[in-house]
Amino acid sequence: AEEIRADTEAMRRDLELLDHYLDSLGEILELHSLESSSDLPPLRERGEVVSLDGILSGSLSSLDSEISEKGLSLAVASDDGLLVRGDADYLSRALVELVSQAVMHAPRGSVVHLHLSDTGEGRVRLRLGYTGEPLAEASSSALLIALARQIISAHGGSLTSLENPGHYSLELDAAEDTTGTGETTQPEKEAEETP
Repeated sequence: AEEIRADTEAMRRDLELLDHYLDSLGEILELHSLESSSDLPPLRERGEVVSLDGILSGSLSSLDSEISEKGLSLAVASDDGLLVRGDADYLSRALVELVSQAVMHAPRGSVVHLHLSDTGEGRVRLRLGYTGEPLAEASSSALLIALARQIISAHGGSLTSLENPGHYSLELDAAEDTTGTGETTQPEKEAEETP
């Protein structure tokens, strides 16, 4: 009975992962369709001014359980008032996927570090990584990294995979708050499913 229960649990996890990959593939196709539409401007031009540190904060909170399960800690450093123009929900999705990759590769008890800064050249940079050697048994998801890269690219940015798996550097064009109100858009929170 215990063996059947373990097999069932493994199958459930595999199905959840497959479902996540299918969702990601759907998003890649949707993004491609949006970007190739000749009558729509690029995401970075039709989006709103958003706070990248606010989006990052929301993305990290959605990964709390994964982070605590591995006994990881976070070290986040951010310059104040870093704004970009774009779609907050898409940007949040990209950051969640990238941080998830870092969490997956980070050894138990390590520190996942994120540094968000103004480059001084009209760009906002996020460097993401972790302390220690990457887990040998972890493998990166090319599909999820491709989704993150496509989202960042659609916003006129760049994503670079660094030497160790789960280490990234991304850059986006900085934006100014043209409303004068200081208000920015944050990603919509998905409604929690109830059983």
